[in-house]
Amino acid sequence: ATLRVQCGAELGARMAGAAGAQAKSLFYRVIPLVKDPAPAVRAAAYEAMAATGGERALADLLLLSRKAKGPQAQVAAVRALARLPSAEATARLAQLAKRGPAACRGEALRAWASRDPEAVRAAGLRVPEAMRGALLTARFEAALRRDGAAPAVRLFQQAVEAARGPTITARIVGAWLAATAETRPRPVQISAAR
Repeated sequence: ATLRVQCGAELGARMAGAAGAQAKSLFYRVIPLVKDPAPAVRAAAYEAMAATGGERALADLLLLSRKAKGPQAQVAAVRALARLPSAEATARLAQLAKRGPAACRGEALRAWASRDPEAVRAAGLRVPEAMRGALLTARFEAALRRDGAAPAVRLFQQAVEAARGPTITARIVGAWLAATAETRPRPVQISAAR
C-alpha cells in the first residue's frame, strides 16, 4: 500500500508540475512529499514545488539544493530552480555548475547557460556538445516566455546568421521547432477557493 501511495504522490506531483498548475493549496500539499523516503517522490516534489509555488518556493528550493541527497534529488533540485526566473535562482545554478555535486553539474550548467551564456563563457566553462541542442531549445523557450515572439525571433535569426555550416544551422532550426511546438502543455491556473 505504501508503494502505491508513493507512486500516486509522484505521479500527481509530476502532472501538476508538467501542467504548470499554480495554486497555494497545491503547493502546501506538495511540501510533505519533500521528506518522503522514496527518492523518486522527493525528486517529483521538488519540481512540483517550483511549478505550483512559483517564486514562493524559491527560499525552500535554495535550501533543498544544498541539502538534497542522492543524484536523483540533486538533479531534481536543479530542474526546479531552472523553472524560477529570479536572480537568486540563477546565482545558485551558477554555483552548482561550477562546484556542485557531480550528478547535477551538467544540468546546472545547461540551465545557467540558457539564461546567461556570456557569464558561462567568462567563467571558462563550455557546454558539452551533446547538450547544445537542449541548451538552444531552453534559450528560445526562455526568450519566448520572457520577451515574447518578436525578440525571440530576432534571437533565432541572429543564431542562424552566426551559424557556420549546415549541421549547426540544422541544430538551431531543430531547437527553434522544439521551442515553438504546439504540443507543449499550457500553464493551468487553479483557484484556491473551495
